[in-house]
Amino acid sequence: RDLHYPLRRQRQMCIRDRCISKSDIAEKSTTYRAELFALLSACYGFSAESNFFKAASHGIKSGKMMEKAIEADDKNPFVYLIKGIGDYTRPAFAGASKKNAKENLIIVLNLLDENTSNRDLLMESITHFHLGNIAYLEKDNELSLEYLNKSLEFAPQYKRANDLKIKIKS
Repeated sequence: RDLHYPLRRQRQMCIRDRCISKSDIAEKSTTYRAELFALLSACYGFSAESNFFKAASHGIKSGKMMEKAIEADDKNPFVYLIKGIGDYTRPAFAGASKKNAKENLIIVLNLLDENTSNRDLLMESITHFHLGNIAYLEKDNELSLEYLNKSLEFAPQYKRANDLKIKIKS
């Protein structure tokens, strides 16, 4: 076991608590409103996963923050990226869904394709990585490698994509 785990865990909890304590900022914001709500959704989701006593209330708040993010800007690829990642990384008891994750991650790619003037290669790389990771979890190594190769085309130094690619090939 990692000797630094308690320190990392403590830091994660501190970041989570700070994020949630600033949740009123998104309500008052006029710029980056959708992104702020999406980040709050992720913070509440993390809190729900890491704190059994707050799991129900923060899980609900996470969902509400995501609804507000989509309401603020339903054409924002960052919002759907956060939604897609959350859809498959949350625990099964909290409604994890690889199907929903794939749908939301495909929305990210479609939105990025629609707006070529604002192309975000890092976001494309992250999206392809997560699609590749889902394919890997579903035991479709061929599809996973396709997504991972695409991810690495956009960001050749992306460690997580490269590590998973190596793992599949070994």
